[in-house]
Amino acid sequence: IVIAMRRKIMDKDTQELYDYLMDYEIATEKEICLVCSINGTNLDSLESILYSRTGYRDLEQIKDMEEDY
Repeated sequence: IVIAMRRKIMDKDTQELYDYLMDYEIATEKEICLVCSINGTNLDSLESILYSRTGYRDLEQIKDMEEDY
């Protein structure tokens, strides 16, 4: 429930990355909530999760890699 309230204040890029993390099961909602409660609900926090789990720096890098394949 907390992340749902925070999601309302996210900008478009942050929402897109949040959805990607959830849709591809890169992180659970609880994990995202924990990181965001420590570091703030922002793109940098979600990109930290993405990098920690996948090695990709941002969603754009993933999109570029998908285009190459």
